[in-house]
Parts: sequence; C-alpha cells; structure tokens
Amino acid sequence: MHPFLSNLDSLPSEPPRGTHVRAAVLLPLYWDGREIRLVFIKRPLHMKSHPGQIAFPGGRVDAEDMTAIDTALREAEEEVGIQPEEVEVIGVLNTVTARQQDQWIVPVVGWLESEPVFRPNSWEVDKIHTPPLSHFTDDERWYKRDFAGHDIWYIEMDDDVLWGASAQMLRDMLERL
Repeated sequence: MHPFLSNLDSLPSEPPRGTHVRAAVLLPLYWDGREIRLVFIKRPLHMKSHPGQIAFPGGRVDAEDMTAIDTALREAEEEVGIQPEEVEVIGVLNTVTARQQDQWIVPVVGWLESEPVFRPNSWEVDKIHTPPLSHFTDDERWYKRDFAGHDIWYIEMDDDVLWGASAQMLRDMLERL
C-alpha cells in the first residue's frame, strides 16, 4: 500500500454488528507510476437504480456472499473486471444510506498493486473513470447543494458530477487521510 494511505490502516475489517447490509461497494485505489488513482463507473441510463450516475463498483448482497467485502469484490469483478485476488482490502468505512433508511451500503477500501486491466460489463457500466486522488483533496472543488432537504456534497469530474452516497463515501475516506 502507498505510504500516503497509511492512516487507513486503522479502518475496521467489517461493519458494526447489527448493521443491516443491503449492498457494498469497492473504493479501488492504485498507483499509476505517478500518482494514486481511484476507479469509478458511470451507470448506464437503462439501469433501474441511479441511472447515469457516477458510483464506485458495487451492488446488492447475494446469497453466496459471506461478508460485505465478498459482495464488494464480487461486484467489482462483475462490473469492471478487477480480480478479487488483486485487491488488498484495507478496511471498511462508515456505512451509508441511499434513498431509504434501511438501504445500508458498506464502502470497502481496497488497494491494487498495479493498474488494473479493465473488462467493463457494458450492461452495468457505461464508462470507467480513473481520476487522480489529488483531484478530490482540493476543498475548493467541492460544493454543497440542497437535495430533498439535505445538504449533499458534489464535485465535478471530467464531464460528470459525483454526488450523493458515493461522494459521501469518498469524503469519509479523504477525512481519514
């Protein structure tokens, strides 16, 4: 793992007991030879939930998943082709709710020793974004807006906007660095 991320070593290895986990996502980080990068997907417009939005690879818990980490790794492989054995799981961030209060999402932070070879699933992924982590560490780029009575973080990313639960997860990770 890159020394810049050493503060993340103290992350717990699983969500708190009693957390009603419905989904998990992977926050994949890797070193491209010059800087640390993150992996995001843009969801296709035909998707039922969150169409066209920027998100981390992830999805709903399946019966075969023993843990939220299993879910995040399985979904990352299905969506973008990141192999589970290539991921060093650092830990989990605070669980996040999306839309409904009973829809808990577990963010799993993972380190890849090398740049992944992406194999996007075109049904689930419209585009893969790999921005540098440094893009998100500049507070001047972030802004808040009211959404359904709540202050929500937003940040522009290429020709898209990262907001909502994914932005909340990213900010949680950034605050720990």
